[in-house]
Amino acid sequence: MGLFEVRVQLPFKVQPEDGHFVSICPALQVYSQGPDEAKALSNLEEAVTLFIESCYERGTLNQVMKDCGFYQTQPHESTDDKYIDVSVPFAVNVEETVTN
Repeated sequence: MGLFEVRVQLPFKVQPEDGHFVSICPALQVYSQGPDEAKALSNLEEAVTLFIESCYERGTLNQVMKDCGFYQTQPHESTDDKYIDVSVPFAVNVEETVTN
């Protein structure tokens, strides 16, 4: 079966502020910035990845997600919101999971 990577799509906003751009992932309340929109977004993607990884390593990911208002739901149709596609540093080897 192979190795599968976890990816998360989260809403984001980028706005100019005092000569640079501020980016935010409101769902996780993670902020970043950059000299232009593209760099601000790239920095936000990295910040969100590191945030999730840190929460996982500390054993707080479940509680942080609940505190941010996340709950289990069914997939829904897309909206007009913009989303960042964040690669989360977790993977599962399905062959090992099935055989263990």
